[in-house]
Amino acid sequence: MKNKLIVLLLVCLSNYSFAQLTKGGFAPSFSLDLGYDQSSNFYKSNSNSNTTNVSENSRNSFGFTPGIGYNLSSKFQLGMYFTYYLSKQLQNYNSEDGSGYFNENSSWETGFKLLPYVRYYCKLNEKFSLYFEGELCYSKSTTSINNQYRYSNLDNITTNDYKIDSYAALAIIKPGIQLNLGKIGLDLNVNLFNLGYRNSNINDNNENNIYFSSLIQSSTPLTIGVRYSL
Repeated sequence: MKNKLIVLLLVCLSNYSFAQLTKGGFAPSFSLDLGYDQSSNFYKSNSNSNTTNVSENSRNSFGFTPGIGYNLSSKFQLGMYFTYYLSKQLQNYNSEDGSGYFNENSSWETGFKLLPYVRYYCKLNEKFSLYFEGELCYSKSTTSINNQYRYSNLDNITTNDYKIDSYAALAIIKPGIQLNLGKIGLDLNVNLFNLGYRNSNINDNNENNIYFSSLIQSSTPLTIGVRYSL
């Protein structure tokens, strides 16, 4: 969370924006998704054991999204985004009982999304506006996984490499804040949370779920963007 606030502060200080929409005008946009999460857990195998086991997890993600919008009025905008993203995740499990057991799992995910959207603006004052955005999304991604493990010091390290292909269709609601500081036609946008429904196919297995992610969750990427009104 601290990392997100630092990034957000730097972006606010370095970008200028202007929120007035012109009916019939176009609005090209560009946004970045930045995410970082790390955690460590220390626990015992059972209540009578003096051995501490260690589990560590880390995740980094990055994505960029160019887009183009058309202003239906001074409050409504209709458009399309294209997103390319990648993420790296590392999971480690080690036992400190001297047995030599460990399990390390690393993965790289790359993918793209197509997102038609409609956005409604609610002006608060001359500098700030709220927006409510609805999106339909089609996504495709490939995850490359490397798994290494050993049960004891007497065993050799076993390695498994494999890939997972996934496809998903989503409906998303994304409210956010738009910051207006300048006179050069730029808008700074910060997404607050996502609420959506997802239908996904992972290696021919179908899944359906409702999901929620917010800016205050450490594992949720911070989304920042700029928009230019023509």
